[in-house]
Amino acid sequence: MAPYLKEFDLYEPQGVDGLQFPTQKIAVVGSGSWGTALARISALNAAEKKGFDHEVRMWVHENENSGQGPHENPRYLPDVSLPNNLVAISELSDVVKDATLIVLVFPRQFLTFILEELSKPGVLTPGARAISAIRGIEVAGEQIYTFPWLIEKKLGIPCSALVHSIEDVAGVSLSGALKNVVALAAGFVDGMGYGGNTKAAILRVGLLEMTAFTKEFFPSSSSITFSHHSASVADLITSSFEGRNRKCAEAFIKTGKTFAQLEDELLKGQKLPGVVTAEEIYRFLQVRGRTEGYPLLTKVYKISFESMDPKRLFNDL
Repeated sequence: MAPYLKEFDLYEPQGVDGLQFPTQKIAVVGSGSWGTALARISALNAAEKKGFDHEVRMWVHENENSGQGPHENPRYLPDVSLPNNLVAISELSDVVKDATLIVLVFPRQFLTFILEELSKPGVLTPGARAISAIRGIEVAGEQIYTFPWLIEKKLGIPCSALVHSIEDVAGVSLSGALKNVVALAAGFVDGMGYGGNTKAAILRVGLLEMTAFTKEFFPSSSSITFSHHSASVADLITSSFEGRNRKCAEAFIKTGKTFAQLEDELLKGQKLPGVVTAEEIYRFLQVRGRTEGYPLLTKVYKISFESMDPKRLFNDL
């Protein structure tokens, strides 16, 4: 993998205006299943590694979950103990106080509120950096944006995407969003009772469309991101066999229930990122006049929102 992975020196926060940061302090903004898992890993590493403040703070939306204990998140990460140095706090400004590394991992519907709060004077520490683990993209008419780009623009701090050391932030961000739409297609296949060969064919088309879409609208991105990195092909495979988008899409076909009903029944009210992204991508392609160039992405939307016969998924692919 040497030609495809770039080596970086370990990040060391630099002083700003004469201020020195002897250690890095981590804050995690988000406490869902993904956010709690990342907060747990961050806290375990911070306790063991030199150069890190041992305390890691995690933002929780519900006030009753804040404080030192209990050290578990039974709703989103049941039966997993959390380290004692991970502290849940409901006040966002307290979570990021003095933090030099801020992991943003929350449902996209909170993005506007959180960025508004973090952009207030004095909330962020000078020299802080952000890492986005938010799934999806932002579409505004004919324009499409990645969350790291939006975060950098709003907060004025560097922001990367959560992945191993590669520089293709756009490719990583788009693959993380689009694979959820393809996972819906995989779930439709399962719901119709087709086998592994059929699903493999759909994944192949899906990966091609993911790559083509990103290269068309983010020309600086790299095709290698989609073929060589876990953020794309590996994540696509996992999501299409085990993920919640696949699970709910299968139930969508078998039960005839809406995705809103299935979110309540199967996900305890959590939102499916694939459904949101499918609609946004379709609207974007409509405005750009490019729906015919992405038949799989288009059909996933139409099956999900316009009652298209799911068996038409395979037409013209």
